[in-house]
Amino acid sequence: MLRKVLTAAACLILILSASSFGLGDCPGTSKGSSGKEGGVKMMVFDKGSVTILKETGSIIVTDDKGLKVEMAGPEETRTGKYKDVDLQKGDRIIMLNGKRINTVQEFEDGYRAVEIGSDIELGVKRDNIMMIVSFPRAAEDDLPMMQAMMITEDDQGISSIETAGDETGIKKISAEDLTAIKPVPGAGLVVAEKEGDVTVMMVLPNAKELMKENRLEEGDIIISLQGDEISTSKQFAGEYDEIPVGSKVSINYVRDGETGTATFTKQESSGAMELKIER
Repeated sequence: MLRKVLTAAACLILILSASSFGLGDCPGTSKGSSGKEGGVKMMVFDKGSVTILKETGSIIVTDDKGLKVEMAGPEETRTGKYKDVDLQKGDRIIMLNGKRINTVQEFEDGYRAVEIGSDIELGVKRDNIMMIVSFPRAAEDDLPMMQAMMITEDDQGISSIETAGDETGIKKISAEDLTAIKPVPGAGLVVAEKEGDVTVMMVLPNAKELMKENRLEEGDIIISLQGDEISTSKQFAGEYDEIPVGSKVSINYVRDGETGTATFTKQESSGAMELKIER
């Protein structure tokens, strides 16, 4: 039986460098077609019942039986020493460093109590067999780039977007003077329609990996994509999705009355995964 989705919902979009996760179809986001943006992944959880283990890129959730690994990050998304950490989808996490845990809060508290560089030992149950999964707690600087974007939507559409990231700090934009907000994580952008123009509202960290020169900046007005005039944010997101992987992307924009062009090669994966959190 499907759970009823509440009228006010939030989507947590995690942007990771070199990730192979696919982009989901949360409210206001675009979904890749024909596999251009990777597989589609959307998961629904109660607020406070999900956490991310950054060392392995794993999603850990609480259900009626305790803690479970809902998704284990693929090896290619992890840094060297964490590639062989044997944490798998469906594993039950019973203990952390000898202490029994049952909730996400207990997991997070236990994780934070471990000093950086010291071992985290997880008591894991898999197919009724108990085992220990051990790895050192990593320093934030040693982990892949990650930025979280929280999108809040109500019956009238998206009402706000708030970001928190390694380089950008915390930022929030309100939809009071905006329409049709569209996150386009594959391009490292959040665009919206402001005073009739398709405007860049946020530039995500992964945009720096894509756009080496002539980067788009917040406030830029997008006028065309691949030579086609852009009039809505939905059009921009949709046409970006249709660009084949490996192709050169060309975005013409206006900044302070001057025109410019941002160019980059479209990557195979957007590196985004979305968690839809009920509240």
